[in-house]
Amino acid sequence: MIGWASAPFDGNWAFRHPKRAAWMALAGPAANVACVLAAALLIRVGMEWGLFEIPFRLASDSIALARDPESAPSSPAS
Repeated sequence: MIGWASAPFDGNWAFRHPKRAAWMALAGPAANVACVLAAALLIRVGMEWGLFEIPFRLASDSIALARDPESAPSSPAS
């Protein structure tokens, strides 16, 4: 199951195209940073709109908690 989406690797290709290889090597970490920034933005917007709240105790598994639906405002403008 693991490795179905992997691309075949040609080691000589990196020697022939070093700039392309460098850009390809940066693509994975750049995608991770983009995902982190998107998640942080969504959490921030959720907190501003009252959908999330800061937990009483910070832990790696609870950075933001979903609010109780009854206590959340009905619209973002509220």
